[in-house]
Amino acid sequence: MSRRRPRARCWYCPIQLAPGPTRDPLITEVPVRQWMLSLPYRVRHLCAYDADACARVRRILVRAVSGYYERRARRLGKPRPRAGAVAFVQRFDSALRLNVHFHVLWTDGVFAYAPGRVEFCEHGELSDADVGRLVRAIRDRVQRALRGLGKLPAAGDGLGFGNGWCRRWRRRGKGAM
Repeated sequence: MSRRRPRARCWYCPIQLAPGPTRDPLITEVPVRQWMLSLPYRVRHLCAYDADACARVRRILVRAVSGYYERRARRLGKPRPRAGAVAFVQRFDSALRLNVHFHVLWTDGVFAYAPGRVEFCEHGELSDADVGRLVRAIRDRVQRALRGLGKLPAAGDGLGFGNGWCRRWRRRGKGAM
């Protein structure tokens, strides 16, 4: 039976966040979910040639998704939840064109620290709405961070992403990745 994976994509820009479940006993005894973040062309170009911008975008991605997992666990009453992740930058696509994007493996849940023991708390299902909220949060944080570094023009000057950057979302059909 094929399970549809949530994926959010904007009509106006190529930003997308695509989580996919996987279990690999060679990695860990807990479920692992791979997330991939692709970026608008302008941000890809910045990340390709500016290590500080690339590190900042990666840090924003990791903090946003880890925060999502940890907030959900806190709402469920888990003590001191911590998400586990391994992130890396992929600089090329399959045709060896410059295409900076990020792949991250997260434990699909959190480790909760109780006195004297550590317990893994599985996350469960992920909805399209959750992914859409994460994409919007990451987009806003990346824009704010890169504008703060002086790498992107200020909003509203016609050279940035514009107000309609991510207004409409579409859902990918079954089997799409």
